[in-house]
Amino acid sequence: MAEDAKPGPGAVPPGRKPRKFERKRLELPVTIVDQDQRTAAGIQFDTADLSLGGAFLRSAVLFDMDEELTLELALGGDKTARVRAKVVRLSYDDPPGMGIAFTRLEDRDREAIRGLLTDGEGTAPAAPPNGAGEGGT
Repeated sequence: MAEDAKPGPGAVPPGRKPRKFERKRLELPVTIVDQDQRTAAGIQFDTADLSLGGAFLRSAVLFDMDEELTLELALGGDKTARVRAKVVRLSYDDPPGMGIAFTRLEDRDREAIRGLLTDGEGTAPAAPPNGAGEGGT
């Protein structure tokens, strides 16, 4: 390949693993829910892209690599998905931000995200009864 040639779409950059899930460029509001009560209302970000395996959160404020987070993704209207995730990549480029991998995703939230990714219409995840689905891995 010529020195100035760029890899084609879907090419994996050197040093990176191939992605398990297809990504979609999608801007969604995300709230980092503060488990340690360091902030009153959580921290707000926006996604740059989303997949069933994770997302890229645009921000100049970065968490530590491997840090575990609880996220609330606003899927449109009153639809939200609450997921556990881990910071797997930090980017200081344009745009700066963090790659996060979902580590715990309830079935109803997975289906809501899948619907949003496939046809732009996620299904509203039902609220868990009496905190069911919280805690554990």
